[in-house]
Amino acid sequence: MEWLDLAKNARSLWTVWLVLLFAGIAFYALRPRNKKHFEDCSRIPFRNDSEGQSHE
Repeated sequence: MEWLDLAKNARSLWTVWLVLLFAGIAFYALRPRNKKHFEDCSRIPFRNDSEGQSHE
């Protein structure tokens, strides 16, 4: 019975861990302080090579 109880507790702890991890990532991504950084990163595919650093 000990192994079954341990497996049940581990399963619930993984669920809690993943929910907390998701909430932390969502909080980080949606903070107003990071808005400018993510907007700059979203424009990377549209930059000309002359605007950025050279790839040499």
